[in-house]
This record gives sequence, C-alpha cells and structure tokens, in this order.
Amino acid sequence: MANSERIKITLTLPAEVVRAYRIQAARKGLHDNVVVEEALRKQLGVGLFETLPKLSGAKFATEEEADAFAVKAVRAVRAKRA
Repeated sequence: MANSERIKITLTLPAEVVRAYRIQAARKGLHDNVVVEEALRKQLGVGLFETLPKLSGAKFATEEEADAFAVKAVRAVRAKRA
C-alpha cells in the first residue's frame, strides 16, 4: 500500500461488519484500520492499474493498452456472473 496523506473519517456500520473486521484484524495481528483499508482498496479497485501487469503477466506499452485490457477483464468477469 502506498504511503499517502491520511484523512480521519467517521463511519456507521452494521455491528456484524464491525465484528467481522475486528476478528480479521485480530487473526492477522493487524490494526483494524489496515483491514478496513485493504477491503476498501480491493472493492474500489484502488491501485488496480499498478498491480494489473503483475496479476496478468502482461506488459503494456501505454496506459490505453492497460485500460483496454482492464475493461476486457471486467467484462469477462461480469459475463461469468450473468
């Protein structure tokens, strides 16, 4: 995860979600905020562009090629869900 500016926020979450991330944090020996940040990054696709070449084994000459690859991959996943 990249070190960047941190912003403190307040969220209201269901008790079951809070329990789940606290249990996950305890099992991994991490702070709660690390588990929540990892989950949000994954769900929102934050940093996906940087990790895409590693995940796919592909090398892209341009950002446009990477974007086209990502769009194709998302469409393939969505098609499997349908």
